[in-house]
Amino acid sequence: MYTYRENVSLLTAGDAELASHILPTLSKLETLYLMGKYTGLFAIQLSESVQFIDLLSVECSTEWLCSLLIHFSASGNPIKCYILSIVQTSIEEPCNAVPNMHASVLRSKLLACDMSYIEICVIYGNKELFETFRDTSIGILDLQTADCI
Repeated sequence: MYTYRENVSLLTAGDAELASHILPTLSKLETLYLMGKYTGLFAIQLSESVQFIDLLSVECSTEWLCSLLIHFSASGNPIKCYILSIVQTSIEEPCNAVPNMHASVLRSKLLACDMSYIEICVIYGNKELFETFRDTSIGILDLQTADCI
Protein backbone atom coordinates (compact mmCIF):
# COMPACT_ATOMS: atom_id res chain seq x y z
CA MET A 1 0.00 0.00 0.00
CA TYR A 2 1.38 3.38 -0.99
CA THR A 3 1.27 6.14 1.59
CA TYR A 4 0.89 9.57 0.07
CA ARG A 5 3.28 12.20 1.39
CA GLU A 6 3.16 15.93 0.88
CA ASN A 7 6.34 17.11 -0.83
CA VAL A 8 7.93 20.10 -2.50
CA SER A 9 10.72 20.04 -5.08
CA LEU A 10 13.03 23.04 -5.34
CA LEU A 11 15.08 22.71 -8.51
CA THR A 12 17.48 25.61 -7.98
CA ALA A 13 18.85 27.73 -5.16
CA GLY A 14 16.74 30.55 -6.61
CA ASP A 15 13.59 28.44 -6.17
CA ALA A 16 14.59 27.74 -2.58
CA GLU A 17 15.10 31.43 -1.90
CA LEU A 18 11.72 32.32 -3.41
CA ALA A 19 9.89 29.57 -1.50
CA SER A 20 11.68 30.03 1.83
CA HIS A 21 9.03 32.37 3.28
CA ILE A 22 6.14 29.96 2.66
CA LEU A 23 7.77 26.65 3.62
CA PRO A 24 7.24 27.14 7.39
CA THR A 25 3.50 27.58 6.74
CA LEU A 26 3.10 24.21 5.01
CA SER A 27 1.92 22.22 8.01
CA LYS A 28 1.59 18.92 6.10
CA LEU A 29 4.88 19.11 4.22
CA GLU A 30 6.84 15.91 4.91
CA THR A 31 9.47 15.77 2.16
CA LEU A 32 11.62 18.49 0.63
CA TYR A 33 13.67 17.78 -2.50
CA LEU A 34 16.60 20.10 -3.16
CA MET A 35 18.66 20.44 -6.33
CA GLY A 36 21.05 23.13 -7.48
CA LYS A 37 24.05 25.02 -6.18
CA TYR A 38 24.11 26.35 -2.61
CA THR A 39 26.68 28.55 -0.90
CA GLY A 40 26.70 30.63 2.26
CA LEU A 41 24.52 29.45 5.12
CA PHE A 42 21.45 27.21 4.97
CA ALA A 43 18.72 29.82 5.33
CA ILE A 44 15.55 27.90 4.54
CA GLN A 45 13.03 27.81 7.37
CA LEU A 46 11.12 24.53 7.43
CA SER A 47 7.82 23.41 8.83
CA GLU A 48 8.08 21.12 11.85
CA SER A 49 6.29 18.47 9.80
CA VAL A 50 9.30 17.94 7.50
CA GLN A 51 10.69 14.44 8.07
CA PHE A 52 12.71 13.86 4.89
CA ILE A 53 15.10 16.04 2.91
CA ASP A 54 16.52 14.69 -0.32
CA LEU A 55 19.61 16.28 -1.85
CA LEU A 56 19.14 14.97 -5.37
CA SER A 57 21.82 16.75 -7.36
CA VAL A 58 23.43 19.36 -5.18
CA GLU A 59 26.65 21.31 -5.34
CA CYS A 60 27.27 23.06 -2.04
CA SER A 61 29.90 24.69 0.10
CA THR A 62 31.12 23.09 3.32
CA GLU A 63 29.67 26.11 5.12
CA TRP A 64 26.19 25.43 3.70
CA LEU A 65 26.27 21.73 4.57
CA CYS A 66 27.44 22.38 8.14
CA SER A 67 24.69 24.95 8.66
CA LEU A 68 22.12 22.49 7.20
CA LEU A 69 23.17 19.83 9.72
CA ILE A 70 23.11 22.37 12.56
CA HIS A 71 19.59 23.34 11.47
CA PHE A 72 18.51 19.67 11.56
CA SER A 73 19.91 19.31 15.05
CA ALA A 74 18.26 22.49 16.32
CA SER A 75 14.85 21.35 15.08
CA GLY A 76 14.75 18.59 17.69
CA ASN A 77 12.76 16.39 15.30
CA PRO A 78 13.86 13.06 13.84
CA ILE A 79 14.83 13.67 10.21
CA LYS A 80 16.15 11.56 7.34
CA CYS A 81 18.43 13.16 4.79
CA TYR A 82 18.96 11.25 1.55
CA ILE A 83 22.03 12.34 -0.38
CA LEU A 84 21.65 11.01 -3.90
CA SER A 85 24.38 13.09 -5.47
CA ILE A 86 26.39 15.82 -3.82
CA VAL A 87 29.51 17.67 -4.76
CA GLN A 88 30.80 19.49 -1.75
CA THR A 89 33.36 22.17 -2.34
CA SER A 90 35.83 23.34 0.23
CA ILE A 91 36.08 27.03 0.98
CA GLU A 92 39.08 28.26 -0.92
CA GLU A 93 41.44 30.63 0.87
CA PRO A 94 44.06 32.87 -0.68
CA CYS A 95 47.71 31.92 -0.09
CA ASN A 96 49.06 33.12 3.28
CA ALA A 97 45.51 33.90 4.51
CA VAL A 98 44.31 33.40 8.05
CA PRO A 99 42.13 30.26 8.11
CA ASN A 100 38.44 30.95 7.55
CA MET A 101 37.17 31.73 11.06
CA HIS A 102 33.52 31.44 10.03
CA ALA A 103 34.03 27.87 8.83
CA SER A 104 35.87 26.88 12.02
CA VAL A 105 33.11 28.38 14.18
CA LEU A 106 30.49 26.43 12.20
CA ARG A 107 32.53 23.25 12.55
CA SER A 108 32.74 23.74 16.34
CA LYS A 109 28.98 24.31 16.53
CA LEU A 110 28.35 21.20 14.45
CA LEU A 111 30.49 19.04 16.73
CA ALA A 112 28.56 20.33 19.77
CA CYS A 113 25.17 19.40 18.27
CA ASP A 114 23.17 16.35 19.32
CA MET A 115 22.56 14.65 15.99
CA SER A 116 21.68 11.24 17.42
CA TYR A 117 18.15 11.34 15.96
CA ILE A 118 19.33 12.25 12.45
CA GLU A 119 19.67 9.58 9.77
CA ILE A 120 21.76 10.26 6.69
CA CYS A 121 21.68 7.95 3.69
CA VAL A 122 24.48 8.58 1.17
CA ILE A 123 24.35 7.17 -2.33
CA TYR A 124 27.07 9.30 -3.97
CA GLY A 125 29.30 11.62 -1.99
CA ASN A 126 32.88 12.81 -1.94
CA LYS A 127 35.78 12.98 0.51
CA GLU A 128 34.78 16.46 1.75
CA LEU A 129 31.30 15.16 2.63
CA PHE A 130 32.67 12.44 4.88
CA GLU A 131 35.17 14.85 6.43
CA THR A 132 32.20 17.02 7.40
CA PHE A 133 30.63 14.02 9.16
CA ARG A 134 33.85 13.19 11.06
CA ASP A 135 33.45 13.24 14.87
CA THR A 136 29.75 14.21 14.75
CA SER A 137 27.02 12.37 16.66
CA ILE A 138 24.94 11.40 13.61
CA GLY A 139 22.61 8.60 14.73
CA ILE A 140 22.61 6.55 11.53
CA LEU A 141 24.92 6.89 8.54
CA ASP A 142 23.72 4.57 5.79
CA LEU A 143 26.25 4.13 2.96
CA GLN A 144 24.54 2.74 -0.14
CA THR A 145 27.43 2.20 -2.55
CA ALA A 146 30.88 0.64 -2.42
CA ASP A 147 32.37 4.01 -3.43
CA CYS A 148 31.02 5.56 -0.25
CA ILE A 149 32.53 2.85 1.89
